[in-house]
Amino acid sequence: MDNYVIRAVALSGYDVLVGELGGDVESLYAAAGVTRADFDDPEKFIPYELYLKLLNSAAETLSCDDFGFQLSEKKGGSHLGILSLIIQTSPSVLDALHSFSRFLHFQSKSATLSLHSEGEFTFWKHTIHYQGDESLRHAYLNATGVGNSILSLIGNGSLKPVSGYSIFNKDKAAAHARGIFKYPVTYNAEFSGWKFKTKDLQQTRPDADPALNELLKSQLKTSLGEDGQNFELNMKDVIRRCLAIGDPSIDRVANYLGKNRRSLQRQLESQQLMYKDLLDDVRLEMAMHHLRYSNMSLTHIADMLCYSDLSAFSRFFSKRLETTPSRWRKLHLRP
Repeated sequence: MDNYVIRAVALSGYDVLVGELGGDVESLYAAAGVTRADFDDPEKFIPYELYLKLLNSAAETLSCDDFGFQLSEKKGGSHLGILSLIIQTSPSVLDALHSFSRFLHFQSKSATLSLHSEGEFTFWKHTIHYQGDESLRHAYLNATGVGNSILSLIGNGSLKPVSGYSIFNKDKAAAHARGIFKYPVTYNAEFSGWKFKTKDLQQTRPDADPALNELLKSQLKTSLGEDGQNFELNMKDVIRRCLAIGDPSIDRVANYLGKNRRSLQRQLESQQLMYKDLLDDVRLEMAMHHLRYSNMSLTHIADMLCYSDLSAFSRFFSKRLETTPSRWRKLHLRP
């Protein structure tokens, strides 16, 4: 879990919002074992769990059900630095979303974004890979708000999703969101993200600068390189996509990546990874999330994870966590 990090700039606006809501930001920092000075460098990576603790403690202390979303409104998309420039200079909306998804790990090594089309519709899905005990609700609310700011930025205010999706149950925060979002939202969904008409994403951007865009992407690729953690997160993201279409086999994943099975296995070996371990990790991560935050039936979860039946899923879960899915849910279910 130590590898899950996010840049301190993600907390931009935190001090101001806590103050506006009548809170004492210094006491929140102290409770988390940090000081304001620890966030002086916005480009510094901080533990993702610390980021979650600060969001969750503020929301709880201030009785603010939509704290994560309100925080996103304080920063918009301007805190994303070079990523903001890349998406603003992209030739089309689709190019901008592809670039942002590809380079998200410049800002956060704890989440992935995926973009894929199904006929006339295109889905943009966001996944947080943290598996600790801190709630992810406000982190997802924050990410949803930032995502909406990005859509407004690259679509010049005219880009409207067909619908939004949330892996959480509908709660009090939905009331605030309803006044901001201009599209329907499905709660208790299998993923968090947005659905668009593909043709809407193909529109060219009037302020595009293809030459500058390529230069910026080249600079970012050079500075980032490809490390083992990024490769592992991207692999898990592809596995999630293949689970969604009902075939999480290594051959299907390799085909998705434009590789053959042997070349993918060599790449996994070079990173000291095994495909089965990655698949098991993704299944467990998804199972724990839906057991903790949703009211999906165990049968539905088993089917979503491509198990042959409920008993196969239960055996896997019990082997990994030494308890049954239903017992684990009773202990960890969040309101």
